[in-house]
Amino acid sequence: MLAEMSELYTEARAIRAKKKLTATDKKNARQLARQAAGIARDAAPYCHPRLASVQHSGDDDHPLIPKIDDRELARRIALILSRADPKKAA
Repeated sequence: MLAEMSELYTEARAIRAKKKLTATDKKNARQLARQAAGIARDAAPYCHPRLASVQHSGDDDHPLIPKIDDRELARRIALILSRADPKKAA
């Protein structure tokens, strides 16, 4: 489907690139471009998902940001600080 769309669009551009365009050339180029646009419209849902159909949040069993208590947070901070290079901190 996309290959056909590309061929139609390329053909329309080739017609428009002529130095002397007749009314029939303009009509044919317009018709080919419209066909290519129609195919692009039909193919778009398969190439580009709608944002509304993508889940951007976690659910109750698997939250994106885990809930941790103060003790666990302090433990994680201490772990990160213990791995830090003291030379880079200065």
